Amino acid sequence: EPASSVKSLAIGYAIPPANTALFSFLWQNEPKVPTADFFTGVAATNEGLYFSGQSYSPQKKQSGPFLSKFSLNQSGLSKTGTPLWLAKPQYFKDYQGGVFYSVLSSEEAGSNAIYATGYASDGATNRTAILAKYDQAGNLLWLKNLSEVGELRRGAGMSLATLDGFIY
Repeated sequence: EPASSVKSLAIGYAIPPANTALFSFLWQNEPKVPTADFFTGVAATNEGLYFSGQSYSPQKKQSGPFLSKFSLNQSGLSKTGTPLWLAKPQYFKDYQGGVFYSVLSSEEAGSNAIYATGYASDGATNRTAILAKYDQAGNLLWLKNLSEVGELRRGAGMSLATLDGFIY
């Protein structure tokens, strides 16, 4: 394992919390490569745990958003936290930058839709606020830019909520 890696930690407790956790795991996006991976949001459904975040590569000097799904079956959680799937979108062709700050699950037409918000960059001096919708299998269904794209433009989606068929 590379010495300069930073891993994300996930811990699950019963309510009210006992002295020991029901489960915990450390996760690193690319275990054999120095990276810094951060969970920034979590949504829990009956199908699994969805984590949003950011993965930074010191080699590329770029960061990128990710969305991952982990099993809720306690026996299925390994010490390394192997995801059921991992989405690492690259929204802009020539430059990878960004983060998903928040993730939300919403029941729609009998299944869960997964929404993530944050920002993506197509250069070092801009951030475009984004809202993405995924299905339960990790497939990107659509992506919306919530702010202007271009140099010296700054935007970011920070949190999500749904009510009566609307997303906020």
